[in-house]
Amino acid sequence: MKYFLPVRLFARVLLFLLVSFYAGPAALAQNALPYRDPKLPVEQRVSDLLSRMTLEEKIAQLEGAWENKQFFSDPQAMFVDEKGAFVPERAAALIKNGLGEISRPSEHRDPRAMVEFTNMEIGRAHV
Repeated sequence: MKYFLPVRLFARVLLFLLVSFYAGPAALAQNALPYRDPKLPVEQRVSDLLSRMTLEEKIAQLEGAWENKQFFSDPQAMFVDEKGAFVPERAAALIKNGLGEISRPSEHRDPRAMVEFTNMEIGRAHV
């Protein structure tokens, strides 16, 4: 009877997969950043995160953005286009150190568009 894989090779692969399955999450948890570990006390997580942030990132957390055309003479100074769609390239330059909050993401958007806009910004520019 012929086997596609020799039995010993199959056994090694199976053993490797089992060890990876059981040891993998533990190894990943050891490498996880403390501020992302929900099991740690909040004070420890906050302290860890603040120690990793630059002064510029901390200052950026005090800032907010209201992407309303009437406040901007130069449309390139906004991280949305003329239709209000998020422009990742502009955001990368304009809010490179982060952003404390986005004011009025629902302005001129229905609920679905607001969620999509907010998720797009958070996913691409802030995390």
